[in-house]
Amino acid sequence: MSATSISVSSETRDRLMMMRIEEGHPNMNSLLRAMLVSYRKERFLKDSLEFRKRMDERGYSLKDLEE
Repeated sequence: MSATSISVSSETRDRLMMMRIEEGHPNMNSLLRAMLVSYRKERFLKDSLEFRKRMDERGYSLKDLEE
């Protein structure tokens, strides 16, 4: 795996390092990957709830999608 660097403030770097230690990640890459997975899950849930809300507003149910 190739590596690269990103520019962040010293404060952000320090906070990420503390999170890495607290969460038990062996390296920063592991922490950042976990954070990305968490973000994607949260975003999926948010979008799913919005989709269901719009379906309810239009009077549709999940059964309607099966047809």
